[in-house]
Amino acid sequence: MRSAKSHEARYKWYKSAINDAYDTYGMKLAHISADMNEANKVDTEWIIHLANKLENETDERYDYGEIKIAASDKLGLWNIAKAMLANEQLRDAINILAEYYKYMGKQRCK
Repeated sequence: MRSAKSHEARYKWYKSAINDAYDTYGMKLAHISADMNEANKVDTEWIIHLANKLENETDERYDYGEIKIAASDKLGLWNIAKAMLANEQLRDAINILAEYYKYMGKQRCK
C-alpha cells in the first residue's frame, strides 16, 4: 500500500504532464493510463485516487473530470476485471479496460 503522500507526488507528475500537453500542443487528453506498464499488481488505490483527483481538480486548463481512465496495462491476465468486481469505487473510477497480448488472456476473458 502506498502512502497518501506518494499518491499526491504521483498526481502532481500526472497533472504536470496533462498541463504540458495542453500548454505546448493545445492537446486535451481524452483518456489516460492509470497504471504502471506490466506491473505485477494492479494499484487499485492509485487508480481510485487519480480518478477522484481529476474529477475534483479546480486548478485546471480544461475539465479534467472528462478525462477517461484506462486500466490496467497488463499482460492479458485481466486481474483488473476481477478487482473491479470486488470494488465499487474501482468500477466507478475506470472507463476503459486495457489488456494486451490477446493470445495470453483468451481463456481468462471467458
